[in-house]
Amino acid sequence: NGQIATNVVLGKAIALVDHAAITSGGDVEVSATNDARVDARLYSSAVSAATAYGITLAFNSVGVQGQNFLFNTADALVGTDLVSTLSGAAPLSASAKIDATDITASGALTVEAHATQVIDAQISNYVQTIRAGFDGGNAISVGLVVALNRMNAIASATIVDSATIHVTGAVTVDADNSATITSIVVQPVISLALNLGNGQAKGISVSLVVSRNVVDADIT
Repeated sequence: NGQIATNVVLGKAIALVDHAAITSGGDVEVSATNDARVDARLYSSAVSAATAYGITLAFNSVGVQGQNFLFNTADALVGTDLVSTLSGAAPLSASAKIDATDITASGALTVEAHATQVIDAQISNYVQTIRAGFDGGNAISVGLVVALNRMNAIASATIVDSATIHVTGAVTVDADNSATITSIVVQPVISLALNLGNGQAKGISVSLVVSRNVVDADIT
């Protein structure tokens, strides 16, 4: 029994005032918000009377280019970053910018960028073999889980090349970037061999779980 699941989220939020002149009787606000969330549930089971194999590959990405399961598996097992190396980075971004703009306002000036990424991943891979007979025989159960959760995001709030800014309130330039990964992997691997006669019976269970979580969150 084998399962492969891949979830990819990409996106940009841009708020830009470029080469303009603004006069306001109140507040001036330039704001960009980018929220991305992956909720992934993968439940797999393999049951046999002789040999059971349960293999689960699960990959969740925010701000990483689309990828194939071979590259993902290599990145999870070896700790590489083949996708970004070969395809280039594609970070999730929130950008708020005032560029070459004169501003006169009776209130406050706010430039803010907010980026939030959440991955909530749960995997259950159940493998069971129960073998019973009079001639013996082995009950073999093998379970493998490879899980990779990764984020790449940037939040940027800037004022550049603006020669004249006259405001009576506060000037606030703020960028925040929040990243959270919750990863739960459950893998029961059970083998039970019952010899009802004179033969030999063995129960063999093999379980391997590889889970890698990567967060790359920047602010400027």
